[in-house]
Amino acid sequence: MTAVRVMTLPHHDTRSRPIEVLPPVELTTDRLLFRPLASADRNRVLTALESSRDALLPTIPLNQTDALGIKESDRDLFDRWVANAIESDNNRTAWRRAAFLEDGTFVGLFNLIKIDLGLEWTCEANWWVDHRLAGRGFATEGVEALLHFATADLPVGLGLHRVTAMIQPDNAASIRVAEKCGMRSTGHAELLEINGSVRPHLEFVYPV
Repeated sequence: MTAVRVMTLPHHDTRSRPIEVLPPVELTTDRLLFRPLASADRNRVLTALESSRDALLPTIPLNQTDALGIKESDRDLFDRWVANAIESDNNRTAWRRAAFLEDGTFVGLFNLIKIDLGLEWTCEANWWVDHRLAGRGFATEGVEALLHFATADLPVGLGLHRVTAMIQPDNAASIRVAEKCGMRSTGHAELLEINGSVRPHLEFVYPV
């Protein structure tokens, strides 16, 4: 399924209406459509990022800083997200998708990263939802779909055996989402650097 959106122009404008062809929708829930990010999503995603920045800074790696100490712009961050999704699809190291509502509203990002197809097929999940949409169940709906897709047999899903998520102990909202979706803490903890700060993380696993 390939999404096609007609870009509307004023009724008096006689120019041809451009067609924006988006990547195919690969996974759906009752409310969410999952597909790779596209360049046309830039404004919607960056608006969501700006509104959510304070909530995301402690938990999600954002703008990188180069060797000269120059911090990448939000536009460059978005371009990196798009490029990473394409590269990881090609080499099968991750499955990075954006979730949208039927009307095109950007909801958030839901990722399966560090895919390892060794003796045990595993990956790590992470996600974030636009802070303006918090409290409406989108994170739970998206993570549940993500976990089921990850562990469903090929070719319906990725056929993975185990999904982990590293969540900070004080991130009650994400812990609640993980537990609602059937993930459980293993008791293992790690120190991970997020946006320049080293923070403790608890490991959650699915299936139990």
